Amino acid sequence: MSLPSPLTASDEWIKARETILDIVRVTAGLHRQVWVSGTSIYVDVHIANNSRKVIKKIELQLERDILCYKHVCFATIRFFLCFTDESYL
Repeated sequence: MSLPSPLTASDEWIKARETILDIVRVTAGLHRQVWVSGTSIYVDVHIANNSRKVIKKIELQLERDILCYKHVCFATIRFFLCFTDESYL
């Protein structure tokens, strides 16, 4: 499911050079909050390069959170049993 506004992360690199500043701003946005393991992740990247240097490569790092439940809810057990053996119901 898409988000109404993307999750974004920004970073900035500043270097003073004689009388001017070289500034590079990078913003990356994800339009989904949850991704299934093994699927492709699409990221929108915006680069504002106000420097003399050419950007040849960017590297992104994602944080992975895994959500685990200790107890299985009854509805899940009942759903599983419906497909294995209906005599348990």
